[in-house]
Order: sequence, then C-alpha cells, then structure tokens
Amino acid sequence: MNLRDVGGLPAAGRRIRRGRLYRGGAPRALSPEAAAWIASSPIDTVFDLRTGQERDRLPSAFARPGVHEVSVPLLEGSLQANLAGLPRLPDLYRTMLDHDHAAFARVARGVARAAGKAITTHADAAAREPAASDTLDRAGHPTDARESPGAVLVHCTAGKDRTGVTIALLLLAVGVPADAVVADYALTTRELAGPWLDETLQRVRSAGGTITDELLVLIAEAPPEALEAALDHLDTRFGGAADYLARAGLTDAELELLHDRLVDG
Repeated sequence: MNLRDVGGLPAAGRRIRRGRLYRGGAPRALSPEAAAWIASSPIDTVFDLRTGQERDRLPSAFARPGVHEVSVPLLEGSLQANLAGLPRLPDLYRTMLDHDHAAFARVARGVARAAGKAITTHADAAAREPAASDTLDRAGHPTDARESPGAVLVHCTAGKDRTGVTIALLLLAVGVPADAVVADYALTTRELAGPWLDETLQRVRSAGGTITDELLVLIAEAPPEALEAALDHLDTRFGGAADYLARAGLTDAELELLHDRLVDG
C-alpha cells in the first residue's frame, strides 16, 4: 500500500515531525494488517484530492469514526487521461500549479489548523477568548498546534501526481530543501510497483488500452526530473512555495502555524 510518513526530512536545520503528515494513494482494499494500522494511527484528518467520479467508483478506505474527510478535487487522475493524447508529467504539474491555487491553499490551511484527536483542554486556554490564529480543540478551546498529536493524510488515486505536487508545496513552504522533496517524491515509483501496478495495467488492457512507455510513466512512475521541472516553474513564476501559498490566500500567521505544526523544535 502506497502510504508513508514524510517525517524526518530536513527542514532548515531541523526535521519534519514524525507522525504529523502522511501521503498516499487510495487502496482498493485493505489487508487486515493495514486496516489495523490505520485504525491505530494518529491520522484524524484526510484530504482526498480525487474527483467525484473517482470517489464514486472507489469509496474511501480511510473512513471511520473520528476521522474528518475533506474532498479537495484536483486534476483528473492518470487513468482518466485521454489515451490518445497523454500529457507529460511536467506539463501536468505546471497546469496544477497554474490553475489550482485555491485547492492547494485549502489543504495547506487545513494541515496548519489540524487540531488532533486526543487534545487535552487546558484551563488557562478555556479562560480566554480564542484568537483568530488559534487551533481549537474539540471543545472549542485554543491549543498549541505543535503539541497536537493528530495527523493529516493527503491522498489521491495513486498517491503520485496530485499528492506529489501538494506535498511538495507543503514541505517547501516550511523549509525542506528541494532535493529532499524530489527524493521523497521519487520513492513513489518503488511504492507503486507490485500488485497495485499489475492490477492497474490489467484494467487498462481490459479497457482496450495499450501499455506504452509513456503511459507507464504517467500511471506509475515518479521521475525526479518531472518534479524538478515543476519546482523550477514554481520558483520562476511564483517566487517559491511560501509566496505561492500567500498569493493563494494564506496569511503570514497561517504560514507560521504550518511551520510550527510540521517542523520539530
């Protein structure tokens, strides 16, 4: 199953906190072991980047009591691409950056403000009115986002393209260097190999499709140069991830909260 914690990556002399931000795909079925892991995991907020059609065909495997699922549709997934005119991954990623500002900002704001599922209400917090920049616990009282134990999962169908660009924006915005972001993205090729890829290719063949090298890259590969081209576009056109999210509506306070939420220390 393509699901992993991005914790441990370097971030301006510090590290991304473990158990705070996960990335993944949408599994067709969960093994008993995977289901037990998810049930016991700290994940309590799920951002689903799939389209409505994708969700209808494959309902969420992450739905359970106590989990807040948020639909933030991005571009059509790889399997929905027109087989007669396959997009190149760098073009696909640049298109997302150019046209999906609001969706990326919504996810970033949600990650920053994720309140966690096991927060203790503090008496001193209950005694004052919450500020606009506060994260609130389930009782509505302010709490420190850095101390919240809850975690966020961002996923699409394969956990590669839409998830890859979204996670890259979040990590870059809090100081993870580009080479580390690209290396994390590239791990997805290995994660998708095996039963998931075999089943997906069989579905393409059953639908009358031909497996070409170009289609294989689009479905199941995360070549570093594809994300590198997108990050170059991000820097050249928008001034980097933090400026991009700020242009999309995130305030300085929200960007600071995102940093505090994800970066250790």
